[in-house]
Amino acid sequence: MLLATAAIRAAHIGFDRMLGYGLKDTSGFNDTHPGRIGRQPAGA
Repeated sequence: MLLATAAIRAAHIGFDRMLGYGLKDTSGFNDTHPGRIGRQPAGA
């Protein structure tokens, strides 16, 4: 059971990294260690 949980977690983290998402920041879900996710507001 522990090995299966570790494999699922590793696959999930790897898939997030592959898509350009990263570690989430405490300031919000859209803030990750590579940068912000989504469109920037107009005028930014």
